[in-house]
Amino acid sequence: MKTSFLISLQPVVFFIFSIINLICSVVVLSYIAHTKNISFDFNSSVFFAINIQQIHGITLLFSSTLLFFKNIFLLAFTSLLFSLGLVFFSLNIYLGIFFGIKEFSKLIPIGGILLFCGWGTLILAGVFIYLKKKIT
Repeated sequence: MKTSFLISLQPVVFFIFSIINLICSVVVLSYIAHTKNISFDFNSSVFFAINIQQIHGITLLFSSTLLFFKNIFLLAFTSLLFSLGLVFFSLNIYLGIFFGIKEFSKLIPIGGILLFCGWGTLILAGVFIYLKKKIT
């Protein structure tokens, strides 16, 4: 009984996380736009993190929306990989640049790898859904 409730709750959690993630990227972007005397190096690092966060946030929104209709393991795993990748990648860049916290900067490459793996599992999920549809 508890397991089925957690499985049904899973798409909602990923969907809400993707919305919050996209809102945070807009907040960071508007903070940068209204802050004066920021160097170009600072801007380029933050803009790269914002771009990655927005692209993967939209992809997470897409995969979590698909989970409402096709609740398969690969889509759930894709959403998990994108969520962890966004936290490890973008959040650690923001922590390092805005707050000077460099202790977690070693997790940034792990976040990038998780994002790459998320794309791979999204492709596999698409192929799986296509083949399953073709068979039935």
